[in-house]
Amino acid sequence: MSRLVPLGKSTEWVSFVTENGAGILADPDAGPTVVNVQKNGSDSLESAVTIEQQEDDGPANITGTFFAVFDLAALTVAPNDTISATISFQMDGYIKTFPIDLTIGEFAVNEPKVRVG
Repeated sequence: MSRLVPLGKSTEWVSFVTENGAGILADPDAGPTVVNVQKNGSDSLESAVTIEQQEDDGPANITGTFFAVFDLAALTVAPNDTISATISFQMDGYIKTFPIDLTIGEFAVNEPKVRVG
């Protein structure tokens, strides 16, 4: 499923969590890292998506909770563009890879919008 993002937004933060085999939030042994970024199916600027660990009020890292931060200005997006970032991490001897997809909507930041999912 793709997240719908309004045209004109410069940055989009997408949260995700990593869990160990028992389903408990855990930090990966390596990563998470961005291994590929595509815009409309073609390789794009990988540095336009970064990973940040979420922090509490301390600020201290929150175990197993992260953001994928999409720099939409660097990707020069247009209406109906699809941005896909492939994220990878290693935990307990396993390498896990997953996509995060965004679709740019044809409505401005301050207009009424729709949220799916």
